[in-house]
Amino acid sequence: MSLKRKRGQVIHSEARTMIANIINMCEEEKRLKAPLADFDNPLKRAASYCNASLRTINRVKKEYNAAAEQNLPLPAKCTKLSSPGKKRNKESFSKCDEFDQQVIRRTISNFYLEDKPRVPSTSKLLSVMKEDTGFPYCREKLRQLLHNMGYSWKKCGTRRKILVERAENIAWRRRYIAQIRKYRSENKKIYYIDETRIDNDSTYKKSCQGEGLADAGVIVENNSSKNRLILVHACSAEDGLLEGAKLLYRENVKTGDYHGQMNADMFFKWITTKLIPSLPSNSVVVMDNAAYHNALLEKVPNKYSLKAVMKEWLRSRDIPFDENMLRHELYALIEQNKPKEKKYVIDEIMRKAGHIVLRLPPYMCELNIIEMVWCRIKTKVREMNITGGDSCQQKLFDAVENAILSVTPRHTKNFLDPVIELENDYWENDPKIEDKIDEVIVNLAQCSSDEDEDDDSCEESECDDELDNFHDKKLMQ
Repeated sequence: MSLKRKRGQVIHSEARTMIANIINMCEEEKRLKAPLADFDNPLKRAASYCNASLRTINRVKKEYNAAAEQNLPLPAKCTKLSSPGKKRNKESFSKCDEFDQQVIRRTISNFYLEDKPRVPSTSKLLSVMKEDTGFPYCREKLRQLLHNMGYSWKKCGTRRKILVERAENIAWRRRYIAQIRKYRSENKKIYYIDETRIDNDSTYKKSCQGEGLADAGVIVENNSSKNRLILVHACSAEDGLLEGAKLLYRENVKTGDYHGQMNADMFFKWITTKLIPSLPSNSVVVMDNAAYHNALLEKVPNKYSLKAVMKEWLRSRDIPFDENMLRHELYALIEQNKPKEKKYVIDEIMRKAGHIVLRLPPYMCELNIIEMVWCRIKTKVREMNITGGDSCQQKLFDAVENAILSVTPRHTKNFLDPVIELENDYWENDPKIEDKIDEVIVNLAQCSSDEDEDDDSCEESECDDELDNFHDKKLMQ
């Protein structure tokens, strides 16, 4: 019985090559008026026609026979066969939260700040992370996470690479700390804003350790739940949560003018209707770099934009150009005349209202004290042990409202202390780590090795062995 395919289904290149090979074999048999393979050996004949190994043909036959054991019609059996790659489990980083990332960042810093600085390899980091936080991923996943956190592998000479934080992120952090210190010295009101999800199936995960965090309770992990709320709020260290700024609504359910998950339009409406009317005059608003926080005031055409879009952008700014210019010539003019700094919609709205927006450095949510406010609220909700289906929705709303009321200025003042401590650590240690990395680069350059190494050789223990030998020689001199 022949096997049917869905009408209009795409035949990909590998299948097309196989079909072409079968056609050639059939034409050759027609020319010779004889079969090219033995009729008594169907698997070998199929391998010849498909230009595949006999082992592959046997494996496909076993898969097909396994599908045949199910109560399916013959055409449906074939649809059950799939590519081996389709069975791979693609892990995400859902189990790795800000706590884990902070531990990774601190561990990398400690590697470089030791008296004898070590190169932080992924193998060593993975060992520390598994011991300290129960990090659930493999070495390659850790490498991907490091990339997502703003780290990269810097070439050292021609053979080695060392793990470093991206220079632009360090510079951003430096600017942020300098600005936040300046605003504090000027006694400006500083409000931290953010949004979070809360559900009735939250579970305890890790405890927050450190001075000033006792009242924060524990960090919680949100599991899947149809009773999930989104909370948007603002707080200051001195005054606690900002009265009138709260927005609490059910996720993916239309509620008044706010519906679905947080996006740029909803965030804009919250800023204009909730936050700005509640802020004291001349306040500083600290926020992260979520996409919906960064809607551009003016979108500059890129090199792939239509020529008509490029020309309209140039005309709107009275920039002369020739109508016969090519795309790359128009883009060169745009590059010369575009604003040096990006301007954001939210920043302009806040500026007109008399407030200042200060953005956190990338991947640095631990510098936002409202993260510890979320931690306390979720802990309080978890303690109420809300269970049930849709009937518990109102209970969850009430629980969150009560948890919000439990956050007092005393708590937020305590939450600020570890944040300032972190800021001071970064301010003091960033220059030290930069010097230590230079020292590692110089020392490795002086170390001699004739072994052939791959791209990851910088991460293995040989780097540390050579550094240890180098330090031992210096001590003996």
